[in-house]
Amino acid sequence: MSCMILSRAETDATLISVSGELDAAYTPAFATVLTAADPELPLILDLVHTTFCSAAATSLIHAAHLGRPHHQRRLILATEAHAVLLPLHVLGLDDGLDIVTAVAHARAALGLPVHPPLATLSGDSSAEHP
Repeated sequence: MSCMILSRAETDATLISVSGELDAAYTPAFATVLTAADPELPLILDLVHTTFCSAAATSLIHAAHLGRPHHQRRLILATEAHAVLLPLHVLGLDDGLDIVTAVAHARAALGLPVHPPLATLSGDSSAEHP
């Protein structure tokens, strides 16, 4: 079981990508990355390649969503993974959450260019745990 969490701050949005199993062992790292995201920028959560999402992680997603009430700084979840969508729905945490199937669709929903130029990248950090 492994998980990779990548956070990339761009000039127009923050992108957090998670692949693998986001279980209890990785929830603290996920919480740290979510907390570190610039609150003045929109947040895109890319969980397209997430194969498991714990109840604690879904609660963090919900809390991050509630903490970004302004349209320009909102959170958009990019996934069609059943492992992510089902716990959100069962726990009733998907109400009002913007969910799209891909990061490109999230950027388009925010009115941003679908692919940011590489020159706009301002930071890159990742965390991988065994």
